[in-house]
Amino acid sequence: MNSQSRIVAVAAAFLLFLSADVVAAPATSEAGLIGKPYAGVDFTYFDYSGSRYDQAPGGSAKFNVPLSPKYDLGFSYDYSDVSGDQLSLSKHAASLSLLTYNRNEYGRAYFSGSIGHAWDRVTLAGVSDRDNGMIWSVRAGYEVPMGERTAVNAGIGYADSFDSRTARNDTIDFRVEASHWLNRNLAGIVSGSYHQIKDAPDAILYTIGLRWLY
Repeated sequence: MNSQSRIVAVAAAFLLFLSADVVAAPATSEAGLIGKPYAGVDFTYFDYSGSRYDQAPGGSAKFNVPLSPKYDLGFSYDYSDVSGDQLSLSKHAASLSLLTYNRNEYGRAYFSGSIGHAWDRVTLAGVSDRDNGMIWSVRAGYEVPMGERTAVNAGIGYADSFDSRTARNDTIDFRVEASHWLNRNLAGIVSGSYHQIKDAPDAILYTIGLRWLY
């Protein structure tokens, strides 16, 4: 998929969000994570099967702050460790995001944008180098309650760097996530996403994690 089609896909999702009808509903009484104050940790696993890359374990830490009934501010730190044929890549990134959402008859339609900094260490054929720079991303989708405690979040995202750095190729991903509140303060999440990466093998990302209300 080329860059133009990726931008069109994200723009279409954004237009879908803008067309959603707003329906008032209390945030704290609904399933899902959007609009709730929480901290979280995830274990992640990239599968690059069929390529010169091996699988890549990693993790992330997240913090969400509701600013108003329509806006959430988020912080995220992500880490992954990729290895393969004469290749090793240690990837770190920290970012801030702003998410805006509307409630409608199906759930919450949302659009988010984030900006951050990535610092990576690349080793190729025994030669190491560091790769640092600014990154950005956008995402649009729906979070749909599936009962009183469970919700499904499906969306499309696009991520890129602000320069031509080799360790952060532009990527489009399709993600489906399920969250379930185990009790009043603790939720579990599982998700899977397919990543189409420019000039690199595609990958599937598996995630499992926990969220705590604060």
